[in-house]
Amino acid sequence: MVIPQTAVVRLQDKSLVYKVKSDSTATAVTVMTTDAGNGKDVIVTEGLNVGDRIVTVGANNVQEGQRVLFPAEPQKEK
Repeated sequence: MVIPQTAVVRLQDKSLVYKVKSDSTATAVTVMTTDAGNGKDVIVTEGLNVGDRIVTVGANNVQEGQRVLFPAEPQKEK
């Protein structure tokens, strides 16, 4: 599976991706990656399944359990 490099958060010797659970909260998942060779994508060899929703923009700013809003979901006023 090919994902954008911006979706991968590197912490020491680990590569993490924030997967979005059914309740729209983020959870960190450790992944194994290989360079795709194009300078902008990586190939995930372990840790994700086809159909998993992940954070691709701003992944470095996401925290465990944080609610994730997608562009298709309108933000509600507080």
